[in-house]
Amino acid sequence: MKNVISQTAAKLDEKGVLGRFSTWPVPVSMMGTIASTEYAIKLMNGEIADTSKIDFAVLEQCMADYAGVAVKTNPYAETANGNTVTYDNYRLIIMDFLTYDKSMIQ
Repeated sequence: MKNVISQTAAKLDEKGVLGRFSTWPVPVSMMGTIASTEYAIKLMNGEIADTSKIDFAVLEQCMADYAGVAVKTNPYAETANGNTVTYDNYRLIIMDFLTYDKSMIQ
């Protein structure tokens, strides 16, 4: 991953736009896969008390352990005609990001 970030930063530097582009520190698809697997292992090992629903604090910690930054999730909600519907099975992910700068170029 560091190689991709370094190459991207070098290209942005060539164009004179360092400091104007950001990305997440890890691919979110990989984070989801790894964190979900770690969560399942914790579940099978009895480390999660209530197995009837997802413990989002534990899942967020699994994500944070992989990403190396704090991760929070929120349920998706939409409002139409004055009515808000919240979808607990659809989570929005919030985490810190990397802003490309010269220190990333190797």
